[in-house]
Amino acid sequence: MWSEANQIKITIIKPKVTLLLFLALLPAARADDARFFRIAGPVVSTITGFSADGYVTWTNETTNATFIVQTAVSLVGPSNWVDYIQVPVTNSVTTHRLYDPNPPAGMALIPAGSFMMGDTFGEHNFTELPVHPVYVSAFYLDRYEVMKALWDEVYNWALTNGYSFDHAGFAKATNHPVSTISWYDSVKWCNARSEKEGRMPAYYIDAAHTTVFRRGQTNVQNDWVKWVAGYRLPTEAEW
Repeated sequence: MWSEANQIKITIIKPKVTLLLFLALLPAARADDARFFRIAGPVVSTITGFSADGYVTWTNETTNATFIVQTAVSLVGPSNWVDYIQVPVTNSVTTHRLYDPNPPAGMALIPAGSFMMGDTFGEHNFTELPVHPVYVSAFYLDRYEVMKALWDEVYNWALTNGYSFDHAGFAKATNHPVSTISWYDSVKWCNARSEKEGRMPAYYIDAAHTTVFRRGQTNVQNDWVKWVAGYRLPTEAEW
């Protein structure tokens, strides 16, 4: 997790066709939490800005290119780098957010980017064909599965605020992930967590978004969801 106290070191290396940006994020208390990023592109580029809240701006000579952001926890050896996101570029100036120093409690920012979705391992699974590019907007994701303690806290609140569920949920201990719940239970629980925290719910039982999904079993349609509101389950592409 990043903090305002992070120290930022930027080193720029500009080969003929690739720009590398290294960001060392060093929390004041633990140097071993250092995190490095590099951005590689197919054309010569120049970094023009970097902000403390995780936005980087660069210029490039041509448009309609894709830049690959990679990350590493150490600069010892080239094999430490792993792909982070792909950023499609359509303008000569690009601003993109790589991280959030103050994400919501227990969550992490998944930055916007693209990837090839489908049978990329060549396993010949017809349900994963054709392989196709997908762009996903930035979103926040819980760092861990929903534990039984959190489930129970929201579940008990929901029962006294107009919600009903098919299953109460099960776990070996309160600090274990909750299980034996249905999809309907999950999305209603997401709505309850949103309302409990004063947020707008994501799931409704009508396209006009007038009735919050709180009871029963409703096969929620895509246009019945407020995708940018409250807590919800990740989509297949986000997952």
